[in-house]
Amino acid sequence: MRTILTAAMNNPSVVFVFFAALAIFGVASFITMPRLEDPEINPPFATVVTALPGASAEMVERLVTEPLEEAISELEDIKDLVSVSKTGYSKIDIELHAGVDVLEHWRTMRRLIRDAQDQLPDDAIQSKIFAENILDVGVMTLAVVAPTGSDPDGVITVLDGLAHATEQAIGKMPGVGRVELQGNLKEEVAVEVDLKKLALRRVPFTRVLGALRAANPRLPGGDVAVAGTNYAVRTARTFESVDQVAQVTVDVAGTGTPVRVSDVATVKRAPAQARDRARYLQRPAVLITPYMQSDWSITRLGADLREAVPSLAAPLPEGFELKIVSDQSQRVNKRIGHFMLNLFEGLVLVIGVTALALGLGGMVPVAISLPLAMLMGLGGMNALGLALHQVSISSLVIVIGMLVDNSIVITENVERHMRLGASPKQAAIDGALEVWGSVLTSTLTTVVAFTPLAFMSDNTGDFIRTLPIVVCLTLGSSYLAAMLLTPIVAARLYRPRETIITRLERRVLPHFDRLLDRALARPLITLALSGLLLAGALSSMNLLGVRFFPKAELSQFHVLVTAPAEANIAVTEETVRMVEQVLDEIPDVSHYASALGRGMPRFYYNVFPVRSDEAHGQILVTLKDDAQLTAAEVVEMLNRRFSNAPGVRIEPLEIEQGPPVGAPVVVRLQSKELAPIRRAAQEVIARIEGLPEVERVYDDFGLDVPRIAVEVDRAQASRAGLNEADIATAVRLAVAGIEATTLRDADEELSVVVRGRFEQEKDFSGLENLFVDSSVTQEAVPIRQVATVVPDFTLGAIPHRDQERTITVRVWNRSKISADELEVAVQRALEGFGVPQGVELSFGGETEHRSRSFESLGRLAIIAIFAVLVILVFQFRSLIKPFAILVALPLSAIGGILGLWVLGAPLGFMAILGLVALIGVVVNDSIVLVEFVEICRRQEMPVDKAVRQGARIRLRPIAMTTVTTVFGILPLALFGGSLWRPMGAVIIFGLITSSLLTLIIVPVLYRQLDRLASLFKRSS
Repeated sequence: MRTILTAAMNNPSVVFVFFAALAIFGVASFITMPRLEDPEINPPFATVVTALPGASAEMVERLVTEPLEEAISELEDIKDLVSVSKTGYSKIDIELHAGVDVLEHWRTMRRLIRDAQDQLPDDAIQSKIFAENILDVGVMTLAVVAPTGSDPDGVITVLDGLAHATEQAIGKMPGVGRVELQGNLKEEVAVEVDLKKLALRRVPFTRVLGALRAANPRLPGGDVAVAGTNYAVRTARTFESVDQVAQVTVDVAGTGTPVRVSDVATVKRAPAQARDRARYLQRPAVLITPYMQSDWSITRLGADLREAVPSLAAPLPEGFELKIVSDQSQRVNKRIGHFMLNLFEGLVLVIGVTALALGLGGMVPVAISLPLAMLMGLGGMNALGLALHQVSISSLVIVIGMLVDNSIVITENVERHMRLGASPKQAAIDGALEVWGSVLTSTLTTVVAFTPLAFMSDNTGDFIRTLPIVVCLTLGSSYLAAMLLTPIVAARLYRPRETIITRLERRVLPHFDRLLDRALARPLITLALSGLLLAGALSSMNLLGVRFFPKAELSQFHVLVTAPAEANIAVTEETVRMVEQVLDEIPDVSHYASALGRGMPRFYYNVFPVRSDEAHGQILVTLKDDAQLTAAEVVEMLNRRFSNAPGVRIEPLEIEQGPPVGAPVVVRLQSKELAPIRRAAQEVIARIEGLPEVERVYDDFGLDVPRIAVEVDRAQASRAGLNEADIATAVRLAVAGIEATTLRDADEELSVVVRGRFEQEKDFSGLENLFVDSSVTQEAVPIRQVATVVPDFTLGAIPHRDQERTITVRVWNRSKISADELEVAVQRALEGFGVPQGVELSFGGETEHRSRSFESLGRLAIIAIFAVLVILVFQFRSLIKPFAILVALPLSAIGGILGLWVLGAPLGFMAILGLVALIGVVVNDSIVLVEFVEICRRQEMPVDKAVRQGARIRLRPIAMTTVTTVFGILPLALFGGSLWRPMGAVIIFGLITSSLLTLIIVPVLYRQLDRLASLFKRSS
């Protein structure tokens, strides 16, 4: 090391150019690095949606869900396999274990599902697979909005055309990867068959379908060669007007009169039957969501989109508007700007504190090395393909104070050698060489303490993985700059002089000496008191309360609306309208947009939309900038308003940080049979829904839904030459409808859809008079002759978990009630509950997710402590001295817990992460202190005098590094938001406490351990 340092001192120009090049690369990296709201990860979630129109929940379960679950179960590394079978469709959610190759698993899953399609019914619609990506959040969601008071059916086709034109314009903008529309409906040609007229003419429904297909075959006639010329042969013309469809002959009556489509049906152009709709402030709308290319800047694209909105809105007809619903790019701008401000404040505070401590001359080496280390870290981040987001920037804020430690230790030791009479150059070399080993060790211990966090094996680990990478890159850069650049700058610019710190040190040292003497005189009492402090702090942790991740503190929230399982889109719209009317009464609401039949487009990284469900709606609400109420207060108000909404589920929800957790408490009831778990779920709900801690409680099963059962008399059907399949096909065509053919109108191709028209809702008597062609007798047979149509009830939904029927009861807590308190209350309420035979009961929710993450953090903390111990053993060639250093670890917990009390924050993931981070930070002071004690011992100094001298020498640098680290993190603790404040408070108070106690406890413990070692040597 002496050779390298001497060469650097003799060739300062080379060193300056080297670091200048690294700094320039860091600046270029900062300018060009992508900006994101959150880390780029691929969460292990996927959804498979398969439609089977007209099928009951039991049929969907048997014919679709179970075959697909069987195929998907062959996939390795499945953590959870959850499904629900409802009338007409199946939805399967898959979650993989963390740490696997997500993309490769999804490729395998697509192949398995493709192979399983052959086992599904012929009329099952091809399965759609949605593999979630945490970055797959729209840059912005816009809405093309119809005029106030517009009839949704009257303007939907106009909205569709306007939305497509806007979509095409946005899609051409640089940086746009794709654009999705939601709530738009194409026109179709609806052939609504009057079942009574059809019955009067004794015409089977299938003949209408067959006639339309035969009249518009869509088959080319081929071509023929004549005299060297090819002639295309046209055998039929395609439909070009609605009238052509209406004039198609369906049958011929007994009198020889043709029966045309218009005789038995109404033919018209109309919007396709809505499966999902969108609204903006109760006005019909189509939502437009552009998604960014992976290599583009979200802030740049967001600015381009906002600038383009006026020009995109200009061509819209009078009364139509283009509105911004949600803007992720602005959130990214605000969040990154906020954390960059924290970073700048930390830099200023650290450099200012250093100037007070070392004077302007001593401040210069630190002022150079600190931004240089950060720029080098940014260059390393760019080289690794990392982006700027809340985690990476917060990591830089956290590490600010640590980056100056190395430079301060070296500068302060160079000053000490100058005071001893060495020349500036020699003082720089000797001062740096004297501490280079301990500085390296302290850097390595911090690095190895953070490194295991990069291997945290769950979704939470993916979220914070950038933090240890940034810390390691910047600390490594800091060590390199401190060892090569700081001595050169210190030798040239720094000279010992009186500062505030030196004057303060002279006043403090006598008091410190007396305190240390008393501690050394009563070592057992000193150690016992520190143990009592630690025990008291640990015992108070239970009183802090626990919250996994805090709320996002946004001016937005969302409301989930769930109508009864049998509800169609119209019923869902009525429920959503009820919520919208209440929102209109709240002055602080700026605007809101509603999605019906599915969820809103992705507007936040951990809110995943419902893909397709007519009974589902979601409202995204944005508050005004000057709102008097917070999102939490509005949500609480809405919860009180809708807690007892009859027949529907209305869930106002704040947006939360961290990985998605769902309900705070979950009770799962699992069995092969539905009846016992339904009864058990009803009793569970009855026991807990009245608890004072409970805000609301729902299960995912719900009530039975009404249906119309066509009960076939097989004997009668056989005599008529029919089977159940003939009857089922005819009924399904009449009820569900089917595309018969297409109609070409200019450049647009419209579907011609045939369906039955029922005179009144819920009146299916027309089905009895439906005629079915007999393939045996060649006659048309009315259904009433072979079957009866009766009202009935069936299951609305059949949920599965890991291929077993499972009912999940979800419980939400009232405000100011933690998830732990809620779970205790729920478990107490279920004491004495007799679980039916064959039913398994288990708990889940936030506690389940939190336990996994905390266990993972605990294992990593043990690994980090062991790694630190290994480094210390190599440094000091001893097993005893490292234990004197590691005593700083539990001492830091005292301050960390105190910090949470001062902040009034619960014990959450980020607070625990702060305690783990302290492992690498707090031992640094102990390392350098013990190193100087060892130096004194090598000078033949008695152990008592050596520990006193080492503590006195290290008092000032320990105080300086502690203060700079504290001031560096202070902006994060004060202004870092609910996510980062707990971590900042834990590190600040933990570091202060451990530093104060380290200066007393480590010398006492070092001397006691040395005496024990001496006794052991003598006895052996």
